[in-house]
Amino acid sequence: MREKLTPKQERFCQLIAGGSDQSTAYREAFDSNGKAATVHSEASRLMKLPKVSARCAALTALKERAIQRRAVTDRELVVG
Repeated sequence: MREKLTPKQERFCQLIAGGSDQSTAYREAFDSNGKAATVHSEASRLMKLPKVSARCAALTALKERAIQRRAVTDRELVVG
């Protein structure tokens, strides 16, 4: 059974999959205004959690597949 992420962890993963860097994703998901070094450290620590890194990877893979499907569909429209 997949471990459940907190809503903030899920948001962090969605932002990562959307192309944000770890620090930016952490700041937005956790509404953090901390020092850059602290945010970087916390974001790195969060990404090291197996459930978080696995979810980020899964969301990124889903996004990539959607992009590929869209590219194929666009080509079919142009060719067809």
